[in-house]
Amino acid sequence: MLDPVIRQLMHAHIQEKTHPIEPIITGVSAVIHHIPDIRCVAFDVYGTLLVSAAGEVGTTDDLAKTPHSFISTAHRLGIPSQQVAPLAQSFYQMIRAYHHHARERGIQYPEVDVRSIWRDVMDTWDVLGSITPEEIALAHELEANPVWPMPGARSVIESLRSRGLRLAIVSNAQFYTPLILEALLGTTLDALSLHPQIWSFEIGVAKPSPVPFRALQEKLSDEGIDPGQTLYVGNDMLNDVVTSQDQGFKTVLFAGDARSLRWRNDRAEIRACTPDGVITDLTQLASIVTSQ
Repeated sequence: MLDPVIRQLMHAHIQEKTHPIEPIITGVSAVIHHIPDIRCVAFDVYGTLLVSAAGEVGTTDDLAKTPHSFISTAHRLGIPSQQVAPLAQSFYQMIRAYHHHARERGIQYPEVDVRSIWRDVMDTWDVLGSITPEEIALAHELEANPVWPMPGARSVIESLRSRGLRLAIVSNAQFYTPLILEALLGTTLDALSLHPQIWSFEIGVAKPSPVPFRALQEKLSDEGIDPGQTLYVGNDMLNDVVTSQDQGFKTVLFAGDARSLRWRNDRAEIRACTPDGVITDLTQLASIVTSQ
């Protein structure tokens, strides 16, 4: 749990560093079917509630793809330029090592808590002074993966909530993801009634593992909501549609931004899967979900 003062400072930093990003039209046609008896709508975040320049939360990009993000982060935080390459190499090496050990323990899709990675990097390279793991993690993410609210994100959440629907999140994410959502949507996730929230960094497992969806199923079952009464909305056919359908959820593919739309046509399981609906604008959910 972040200190409220630190949380406020991070919100301010997010608002300072983010700028509007327009989604890129995909050319996909919406497929809108009225689905009855939906009691919960659950959302992915990156590429669904947030326009994401990278298309996903960024911890595992190859170093060669994102050198600028480390250079910009180092400049902002006053880290000597000669330390940028060693820091970046250590960062990715430690992520790969964590993933390797987790897979040896049987976790097929492990997720790091990026704060722990940065803490280990900082212990190895004693050049960061009083900078905290949270500060450097957030600063680097804002450089590596610019984001902005998807058009209609807050309004559709508020509309669904006003109709008595339970709202939830299942997302590959880091500690800064809910902070970014709150800063850019202009209110807290609790105020938007987005609960339960299943974050990969908290459970140590990422989609397309079924574990995040089983965690959601368990929490919703306490309220008497079955998977078949839950609609999951995401932009990735494997991570979001196939995996949640396998757990019994209804699904909508969000095809609203070419940056983040993931068809995954190279996967055999995709060819045997059809989402219950396809939308190109979040506001189209109103035509899919039954009024309560």
